[in-house]
Amino acid sequence: MTDPDLLTLLREADPAERVDVDLDAPPPVAVLARITATPPPRRRRARRRLVIGTVSAAAVVAAAVALLTVGSTIDIDPAARAYAQTAPGEHILHVDLTLTTVMTGDNPMDQRTDEQIWQYRDRTHRVETTTQHDDSAGTPERETFDHVKVGDAMWTRMDDGEIQTLRASDSEEARMAVEVDRDFIASFRRRYASHSLRDAGETQFAGRRARAYEVTNPRAPTPGIMRLPVDSETYYVDAETGDPLGSVKTLALRTFKRPEGKSKFRADRVPVGPKTGEMRMTEIVNRIERLPLTPENRARLTADWVKR
Repeated sequence: MTDPDLLTLLREADPAERVDVDLDAPPPVAVLARITATPPPRRRRARRRLVIGTVSAAAVVAAAVALLTVGSTIDIDPAARAYAQTAPGEHILHVDLTLTTVMTGDNPMDQRTDEQIWQYRDRTHRVETTTQHDDSAGTPERETFDHVKVGDAMWTRMDDGEIQTLRASDSEEARMAVEVDRDFIASFRRRYASHSLRDAGETQFAGRRARAYEVTNPRAPTPGIMRLPVDSETYYVDAETGDPLGSVKTLALRTFKRPEGKSKFRADRVPVGPKTGEMRMTEIVNRIERLPLTPENRARLTADWVKR
């Protein structure tokens, strides 16, 4: 590389840091279309200095800070494209993904979760089907959970048909369960908006040429997303189009207790002791699309078992 860490320099100059706007606000349609368009073939020309001005929507700012002008074309950072493609707007964002969790060591486990998500404004419908193989007695091999969230309320239908209702006003735990995002898209967007991602270069992911972005401090809390006690967290986007591809999180499994039976933790509550295995969580985005607001698609935002 001939340039210093350009992504870091441009993000430090992000005008959104000084503009009081909503980071989740949808960008103007014309700008969004330009950002998400497939980039034309590159031509070798001298680079020009980039001048960034203040714009009206922070979602566009977050995407635009990584722009690099090359001749008469615009080379956009793949993460910026992914952020723009997943921006909220007058459409239903549909995500089809697969999460694989593998644990090695004293308690091996192999779990696969197929997940469908439909999201529009403050409405989210998420269906999870989990298949699990482990040594624990009584664990169902296959379970399906159906979640519907509207505003500050969430309904969950368990695999046995039981329906649970949570409202943010019920308790602090309920508020956290309702308000904290836990899906891949929401986590990526909040990590990106908080400048928590470091460009780790090109690689291969899910059979595609990808750009990797590592979370600089995976144990540091990011407002609005569920904090997992992982050692590493990396997001992947298509190196050319910016399509979100997935993520990988890893956690070293260690001995939790000393011989006298007392838990042994570091100051940040991380268990210490010999490593006994590893947990590796891999999310792969099978499909992501923006659906029009037709009556049929709106119906996907809820379920007939929800009683409000």
